[in-house]
Amino acid sequence: MKNELTKNEFIEIIGELQKAFTYQKEIELFFKKSGIIGFIYTPDCSDSVLRLLHILYAQQDKDNIISFFCNDLDYGKKYKKEIVKENLGIEIPLKTSEDLYNYLCQELK
Repeated sequence: MKNELTKNEFIEIIGELQKAFTYQKEIELFFKKSGIIGFIYTPDCSDSVLRLLHILYAQQDKDNIISFFCNDLDYGKKYKKEIVKENLGIEIPLKTSEDLYNYLCQELK
C-alpha cells in the first residue's frame, strides 16, 4: 500500500482545505455585514483531513507542522522570516504548501 502523496496531490489537498477555510470566513463576513447576530456553523471535514495528513506523515510531523501551517500561518500568508526554526536553528520557509511538502519530504531523509 502506498502511504505517501505526490507533491501535486499534497498541494491539491492543502488547497482544498484553504478553500473551505476561506468559504467559512466569507460566510461569517457576510453575516456580520448584513447585521445578522450569531454564527452559523458550516461543517466540513477540514479537521479530519488535517488529522489524516498528520497520521500519514506522522514521522515527519511530530511537531504538528501541517496544522501549524494551515491554522497559525493561514496557509503561509502569515509567514515571516525566522518564524519557524528547526532544532538546529535553521530557518524553515513555509510560504506555500509546496514549501511544506518539501519540508516533510526532507524530514524523511
